[in-house]
Amino acid sequence: MGYFPSTYPVVHIARANSGVDPDTGNEVLTTAAPVVRYVQELVVTSSSDVFDGSGQFQNRITQTVKMSVDDPTLYATEDQIVIDPQLNTDGTWASGTGEAFWIDGVPQDNRKGPWADLFAGFGGVIELRRIT
Repeated sequence: MGYFPSTYPVVHIARANSGVDPDTGNEVLTTAAPVVRYVQELVVTSSSDVFDGSGQFQNRITQTVKMSVDDPTLYATEDQIVIDPQLNTDGTWASGTGEAFWIDGVPQDNRKGPWADLFAGFGGVIELRRIT
């Protein structure tokens, strides 16, 4: 358990590469069942419009969010995270609600260091990204 309360619900959908499609040569991703988790903090760190060389607006926005968690080892690169989900009365996710992001990069584990007992409560930070 971390030093900071985990009060914000998110939906975590783990994804893994299960091989290569023989017909297309593309990687095949398998997804696990959605899991509702609670995180410490969500901070929007950047949002930008994308333009081409002529200055024409491409109607595309990149959003980056940093998510603080108790245990970053539960998450992996390319997993999907749904922010601001609606939860059913039984605590499960109301599918189709919230904003979907993917984990961009390797989750940062802040629990490692010379004073294991002290650092154990810091958790980690995960960078999320989406392009709309």
